[in-house]
Amino acid sequence: MRPIVLGLGLTALAIWSAFAYVVHLVVDVLGGYGAANADLLPVPPEWVVLLSDALRVATGVGGPLVVAVWTIGAAVIALVTIIGVVVAGRIGRRDKALLAPDPRLPHLDAAYHRDRAAARHRTGLAIGETIGRLLRGRRYLR
Repeated sequence: MRPIVLGLGLTALAIWSAFAYVVHLVVDVLGGYGAANADLLPVPPEWVVLLSDALRVATGVGGPLVVAVWTIGAAVIALVTIIGVVVAGRIGRRDKALLAPDPRLPHLDAAYHRDRAAARHRTGLAIGETIGRLLRGRRYLR
């Protein structure tokens, strides 16, 4: 479960990074284009200068602002991923606990262990017999 959570977190971070990169490019290109072509608007010259300066400032501030927002988003994604990994680890331990013998049912647990011990004993005898036959020179298959 933990690898799935880590994979989802890395995928979300990659998508968020790609989105932030595209926004950074759009802010840079549109701000520069708008500042260069502000004189095409049918407004008084003072407004053209004001608009051009405003777009240049927006382009200059827009890049670092996008990086700041990306950093906050990446931190949130990392935090959610870390919480998911911790929760997935606890779920995994709970699943292992379900496989442990139930202390409230000692008679079932004892019967299980008794049967396992008997099966190991029979297997040990069969292996011991086979080794004994081979060592004494008897044929293995009759």
